[in-house]
Amino acid sequence: MHYHCLQCGKDLCFPGICSDCQAIQKKQHTSALTQAQVKAKIKYLSEHIAEIASQKKQANKDFWNFISFRGMCPPELQESALANAVYLPPELYYKASSAICESLVLSFMKTENIDEKEQLLYCIAMVGDKKAVEIFYKLQQNNFYLPPLEYAPYGGWTFDDTGKKQELIYPVCYPIVEDNTANNSIIANVKKDLCAYCGCQLVDILTIDGRQENLSFLDIHGIITATCCPECVCYEIMFSQFTLDGKSTVLFEDGFAMLENTTDSEVLQQLQMHKFVLSKKNVPIFYAANGKLINTLGGFANWGENWYYTTCPHCGRTMKYLAQMQWNTLISFFQGTLYIEICPYCQIISMHCQ
Repeated sequence: MHYHCLQCGKDLCFPGICSDCQAIQKKQHTSALTQAQVKAKIKYLSEHIAEIASQKKQANKDFWNFISFRGMCPPELQESALANAVYLPPELYYKASSAICESLVLSFMKTENIDEKEQLLYCIAMVGDKKAVEIFYKLQQNNFYLPPLEYAPYGGWTFDDTGKKQELIYPVCYPIVEDNTANNSIIANVKKDLCAYCGCQLVDILTIDGRQENLSFLDIHGIITATCCPECVCYEIMFSQFTLDGKSTVLFEDGFAMLENTTDSEVLQQLQMHKFVLSKKNVPIFYAANGKLINTLGGFANWGENWYYTTCPHCGRTMKYLAQMQWNTLISFFQGTLYIEICPYCQIISMHCQ
């Protein structure tokens, strides 16, 4: 580490600015586009619609910056994608019109290409309207060979055996940012209690006060606390149950593999070094869906592998995505992402890593 970020001073092994500051610059640039520049960008993306699927193309980067920092995909871009049979990335069709959904369903019925059928299922899932739920439920009832219940969660929803839709994401997103001037941190408060599996100290990995006016979308009238073992959660799904007064208990299960505790005092010290708070302003729900080193509450997750929504061990409902944390923002030598999900009915939290 012979260099320092030209923006924030962080240690680097190369000259220039760090990835965090690059992301901020992209956000500032995209958010500051004038109406004329936005119109020109949409025109450019429409003309290069076939290149959006390629991660190596500028159109792909511009598209993700656009929906990450400005919100939903513009209708004219959705129409261009549909006209050119472009189905990747499926996020192109998020909250598209019912007419576009009808066209996607028609294309799905016509094609015999399995790969294309899969792509179209993801696109229809991203539309997520009444028609999308109806067609997915019908396919599920007919035991279609591509199970719709495996595709719907990509769009942030699922449905029960009566066809009733269940939302799996929150429609509001807040960044979780580091603020060393804060009095308390909402992330990673080490407890004295020990893990029953490995003996490591437990950690309140996230504490959110749902009584705050800006968090009313959570519909939790109390404090949400997620507690886990920083050692064991990297290997297995962990559950905790919270009470609205801020208390939380880890739900240890019989048959859980006993692990050797390798989380030493250095790790625990790093967890307590940082102070994280919710940003004062919310951001578009795709803000973190294609970004690295971003901790968020609500919105879409940036899944490291495939999306995974846990089943509540108490009621059997599919749990709702709540937050994500990048381990290397908490512990310098840790990798991967911690995903936190919630069953608001049972006040159960699940935590797993990818």
